[in-house]
Parts: sequence; structure tokens; C-alpha cells
Amino acid sequence: MKYKFTRDAFIPKQATKVTDKRSDAVAYLYTRHGTPGAMVFFGKQARPILHYTYRTEERRNARVQEAFESRRKSLAYKAEQRSKRTSFMHSYKVGQLFHTSWGYEQTNVEYFEVIEIKGKYLILREVAQERVETGWLQGKCVPLPGQYLAPRFEGDDRGLPIRRLAQEGRIKIDDVRTAWSVKAELIGGVPVVNPSSWSAYH
Repeated sequence: MKYKFTRDAFIPKQATKVTDKRSDAVAYLYTRHGTPGAMVFFGKQARPILHYTYRTEERRNARVQEAFESRRKSLAYKAEQRSKRTSFMHSYKVGQLFHTSWGYEQTNVEYFEVIEIKGKYLILREVAQERVETGWLQGKCVPLPGQYLAPRFEGDDRGLPIRRLAQEGRIKIDDVRTAWSVKAELIGGVPVVNPSSWSAYH
């Protein structure tokens, strides 16, 4: 059975607990062999985010305050981002296109089209693309709206409708891919999309 460490397992005996009243950070101050030390934990973390010894108590206390301030800023930023996500009202319409660009040592590009809108959520389907090679295993591509991809084998979800929360200028497809809004330029009354670059070498 794997032993699960708790916070108490790390805290030195007779350490003095110092809590930050403006965040969920907490520090434990101690002295070992005449050397001042400190442990700092954030939230419910079992392992310390900071654990060092210092030449002086002044330097230790200053470092603890720096850690507290860093935690406050981090929590404030996360709260701000949550507020933006929940209050954001999108203006996307059916037919809006999004594109991804991701990969390691290669660039994968996919296009998604909005087929339905349900409040703050968009229903998307992946569409086909027209590709032109500009070099060895690389080139440019543009989306083909309305030409939805189809599953290639049993269990494949390519081209099937997906429901995603609308965000400002982008959509999170999954933990790896973010799709960005595609901007089209009107040329002669016809919307024209700038090509995206792709590569297949690795």
C-alpha cells in the first residue's frame, strides 16, 4: 500500500504557524541548529511550495511575505479570469469558423464551424480543408465551410458535433488544442480567409 503523505508529516515540531489573512497561504517558521527556516503551503497542498533555511530571520520573514504576496496575486488573477469567462457575452454566429495550430516538430491545423448556438455554448463540427504544398511536407490550407468531416472508423469522433463554451476570440477544444477565431476579409463582397501554415515533418 502506497503511503500518502499529509502536511503534518512535513512540519517540524514546535514550528510557529503564520497564516496570511488575505489568501489561503500558511507558513511554518522554525529554527534548527541555530538556523532559521520556513515552510510555506498554498491551499490544501500536502507538500510545501517553499522550504528553505536562511542566514537571518529578517531574510526568512521577507521571503515568507514575498510568497504570501505571490499567492494573493495568483488568486486575484484566477478570480479575474473566472469573472471574465462567466460574464463574457459572445457575438458569434452560425457559420463562424475557428482554427487550431498545434504540434511538436510539426504543425497540425484543423478548422471548426459553428453549426448551432445554445446560450454561452457553441456547437461545432470539424470541416474539410483545401491544402497546397509550398515545400517538402509543408504548405498552406484554407477551410471548406459546410463540408463536414466524417468518422473514419468505429469510435472515431472526427466531424461529429461538439459542445464548447464560447470564449473571447477562442474555443478550448480539449486539453491540447485551442481553436482561434478565423477572420475573413471581404473581397468583392465575398469573405476570404487568410491561409494557415501546416507542416508534416518530424
